[in-house]
Amino acid sequence: MAKVKGIISLNGSINNLVFYTLNGKSVCRMRDPYRSEKLKTSAAFEQTRKCSTLFKAINAMATAIYRMAKQSGQKMDYLKHGEIVKKLYKHFYTTPDALPKRISYEEIQRTLKGFCFAKERDARSVPCMSQIDGNSLYIRLKAGVSDAILLIGQGVVSEFSEGDYITENTMQQIEEVENINGKIRIPYSTNNLVMLQYGGLIWVV
Repeated sequence: MAKVKGIISLNGSINNLVFYTLNGKSVCRMRDPYRSEKLKTSAAFEQTRKCSTLFKAINAMATAIYRMAKQSGQKMDYLKHGEIVKKLYKHFYTTPDALPKRISYEEIQRTLKGFCFAKERDARSVPCMSQIDGNSLYIRLKAGVSDAILLIGQGVVSEFSEGDYITENTMQQIEEVENINGKIRIPYSTNNLVMLQYGGLIWVV
């Protein structure tokens, strides 16, 4: 990489030279026509490929979760997608040699519990208490909260198979179940993601 000096700032490529801005300064590097192939096949990039595989699966699931919440029509912050990715990657990643064999919505539910999709200035703590117990999710609203709506998103568990995570993101849908009054027991499975809508906001519970 080389620094570029002059009155003109370049961004783009000329022949085998690539110009771009790094930390506010113009720099230049040579294009490596074999870099893409190296990333896919070289043993030196094996760890990178493993991490990339996990990140791709988590990003896909984060997109599915964000779309589930967006269907509610409540206040949303698009930056929350990145926060979901960060939280899930931090939770599921340990080392490149110990990647999870399965990413279930049950574990995502535990990881994102209390997550609010609104902008920081509008966000509040989730207005309920919840607990997963086997095949049931128990929810109790906090005092003074009424007219809350329970939403269940449908997704598919992401499983590791033949070097990649197999996940399906075309099945996201949110279905209004019922208004919550006091404590409610919800039959729960690993392809469910439960959210709560109240006061124009939505949370993962």
